[in-house]
Amino acid sequence: NSVWCCQVTEIMPYGENGGEVIWQWSAWDHLVQNTDSLLPNFSASISDAPRKFNINYTTQGQNAFNEDWMHCNAIDYNSSLDQILISSAKFNEIFIIPHHLSTQETATASGDLLWRYGNPQTYGRGTIEDRKLFFQHDCQWIDDTEGGSGQSSRILVFNNGRNRPEGNLSSVDEIETPPLQNGTYPLEDITSPFLPETYSWRYPEAAELDELFYAQQISGASRLPNGNTLICNGPAGYGFEVTPEEEIVWDYINPVTAFGATTQGSDAGNNAVFRMPRYSTDFPGFIGRDMTPGDVIELDSWIDNCTNDISFVELTEIDAYPNPFTDVVWLRFEKKGSWFIYNLEGKLIEKGSSEKGDILKIGNGLPKGCYILRFENGYNTANKTLSKI
Repeated sequence: NSVWCCQVTEIMPYGENGGEVIWQWSAWDHLVQNTDSLLPNFSASISDAPRKFNINYTTQGQNAFNEDWMHCNAIDYNSSLDQILISSAKFNEIFIIPHHLSTQETATASGDLLWRYGNPQTYGRGTIEDRKLFFQHDCQWIDDTEGGSGQSSRILVFNNGRNRPEGNLSSVDEIETPPLQNGTYPLEDITSPFLPETYSWRYPEAAELDELFYAQQISGASRLPNGNTLICNGPAGYGFEVTPEEEIVWDYINPVTAFGATTQGSDAGNNAVFRMPRYSTDFPGFIGRDMTPGDVIELDSWIDNCTNDISFVELTEIDAYPNPFTDVVWLRFEKKGSWFIYNLEGKLIEKGSSEKGDILKIGNGLPKGCYILRFENGYNTANKTLSKI
């Protein structure tokens, strides 16, 4: 008997527990419908009002018709543009609203959407085949000081990929908004959707969307000052940093489950993480705080140096023969997955993917020493030592 609508509220805090509402914007003030000319917000065609929300639009699938009509799950503010970016998972869209207006002005047509991306079907300028986002999370502008572009036109979003036509496959998409004109993002003509037509960068690249990389819900991504991207696969409790060339240079598995910390060396399950943002050492929230590292989180932790220490789980998905080896080692894969070889300093030496039954020869050119073979299959990961003598 009710509908939950998106509302943005700005609060000026005072004291320890107080606050004053100083600004608001509500999607309820920016609706359109084409079913009854005698009711408010009527337009003969939804496509004639691309900067408003179709009150009769509903997504498909689970919970399509419950009260949570829009399911807005992320918000970001761009101070240089004085604009707000919002993610609506149910609309499969991200959209930008103005912030420079007064609360009274936001309720008028001046407070309509400046830009939207992901699903032009919601405003009658596309079909389901034109959808770009699929239950996305964690939209955010790429900071002016990050990535080196000096612009505020790039947006990063974790595209969960739920019900993607190619299959349930996740990606991290970078989107370049069109140039501002007279304070808004223009449309090319009266029938076209908002630009751009597609992403400008994606992990993993579209032609190679990885069926092992899928997060049905939550999750996020952010661009780091070094130009790399920090990605959180929320349901798996797994975070990793990738270069623009898609090389994984750092990763972390959350060791805390719903039942507490796990024992080091064991598989962590039920360890979901909503997001995994990075905070620099000069983050203002750290001022006046004791930032001395605490105890190790895992139970029964190993006392070895963590930079050189790797937890091992019995790896049955790959046979390695001979091991130790003098020239090459043959790997036989029992499952489909991705594999990575690291030296003991944690540097990635080689990587690839496998199908069930594949046989691979590696080792040529590797100097003598110990290596770590890491295998990933879905949310499951395991390690095996390889020794070249």
